[in-house]
Amino acid sequence: MRPGGSYPGGVIPGTGSSTLDLVLEIGIALALLVLLILLYRNYRGR
Repeated sequence: MRPGGSYPGGVIPGTGSSTLDLVLEIGIALALLVLLILLYRNYRGR
């Protein structure tokens, strides 16, 4: 992650707090990871 923000030029608006942006990005990444794991387990269980 670059200290100036993850998205150069402000393509995606942030919260104004770099710490909160980082927490949100990690949360989104973890949510996607959990979603993929759940989908895989559900598909495998059929």
